[in-house]
This record gives sequence, structure tokens and C-alpha cells, in this order.
Amino acid sequence: MNMNKLRKMISNYCPYSEQEEKDRALMLQIIDIFGEKALDRDCPGGHFTASGFIFNKDRTKVLMCEHLVDHSLAWLGGHADGMADMLQRATLEITEESGITKFSPIREQIGGLTVIAIPGHVKRGEFVSSHIHFDVSYAFEADENEKIVYQEDENSGVRWVTFEEMRRQVADSWKNQYAYEKFIEQYA
Repeated sequence: MNMNKLRKMISNYCPYSEQEEKDRALMLQIIDIFGEKALDRDCPGGHFTASGFIFNKDRTKVLMCEHLVDHSLAWLGGHADGMADMLQRATLEITEESGITKFSPIREQIGGLTVIAIPGHVKRGEFVSSHIHFDVSYAFEADENEKIVYQEDENSGVRWVTFEEMRRQVADSWKNQYAYEKFIEQYA
């Protein structure tokens, strides 16, 4: 997939909320200004990421990681790193971060758009300046009985949690409201 297809997918996405409408407009501007550079971590000010909100088959729990950077529960996903196919990137990141392979998208269209401010932090011994993640996310369904094998350099654990546990344990209430709740409202 190239940037033109990604731009078209984002442009054609029907925003779920005013937040998504504004975030979609910003993402399209970023693509128009930076092109493929927006897929790389060294893009000035921010870059594209891909995430998955993963439900169990009963849609009563979600699979989340205990993120090393913000020390909170978070969805699984990662940097585009040059890849314009956000569904493929989200799928790769889910397997890489959790070890699961028995999962599939609930639908192959974009499930959510979120512009997320990332505060400056230290990662692998180096300071990373504050920047923006232009996140393209998808809803997935997985077998909650599959063995989880998490990546210690990415997170301190991956586990299934109820929606209430998620709401209590996600440190960033903004992310809870604008990134996660829309998936529960639409798919649970």
C-alpha cells in the first residue's frame, strides 16, 4: 500500500465523533505536507502509528499491555516505520507484542483515528522529544485462551481485562475517553 491509498482510506473514513473529524483533517494535512516521511519516526513533530483494540470472542474483555513508557494499560500497536498499510502494521505489532496469532480484524476498514500527544521520555537509554502519534486503529477479535508471550523491551505484561478494569487502570483519562471508549461503544 502506498501513501495515496492510505490518504484515500483516511479521507473516506466516516468519523465517529467531532474528535475524529478534527483528527482526520489533521492527518490528511500531515500526509499532504510530509508524504511518506510521515511514516518514519524522524518526521518532524510526529509520525503515523497503527494500533489494535482487541476484544475476546464474547466482547466482554480487551487485550492490553502494561506499557513501559507511560506505566499504564494501553492497546497494542506501534510505529508505522515506513509501512503505509496500517492494518498490516497493527497485525504485526499485535503478534510482536503479545505472541498471539489466533486473531482477526472485526472488519478490515479503519476502526478509529486518534491524534495522541506523546510526552518526552527516555527509551532504551536515549531521550525522545515530545511528539505526536497519528494513530490509525482497528478492532480485532481474538481467542482469550491462546498463550500470551509478551516482549519485555516493549511492555511489562499483556493481559485480558474487563472494560471496568481498563477504565480503572488506564492512567490517561483522555486516551480512555477518545481512543478506547469509542471501540467499546461501537463493537461490544
